[in-house]
Amino acid sequence: PRDQAFANQLLAHVRANIDGDLAPAALAAAMHVSVRTLQRRIRDALQTSPQDLVFAARLDAAHGLLRTGRLRVSGVAFQVRFEDLSHFSKRSRAAYGVAPSRIEQDAAGRSPAALN
Repeated sequence: PRDQAFANQLLAHVRANIDGDLAPAALAAAMHVSVRTLQRRIRDALQTSPQDLVFAARLDAAHGLLRTGRLRVSGVAFQVRFEDLSHFSKRSRAAYGVAPSRIEQDAAGRSPAALN
């Protein structure tokens, strides 16, 4: 329970600062613990690492932004701090089973056939 409450606080911090510095050292400082304590408590509560937690949160935020249709894939990737568009596309496709460009097209009400 204590580690779960900690994890919930950390998730809230990550989501609120998705476009900021979310390196383990920065997260540990924000949570007032050492990096090792951060790693242990996240592992115990969520069975993952802080890096994987941040990565999943960035993908989730990107997916949400893509579904709004307000930004193109490159803008979304930049906004959630993916530096490599190809890497973002591959990881997004692996996580959601569809290319980010398809999500963008669907959100904009365009079918892929209409683009050819």
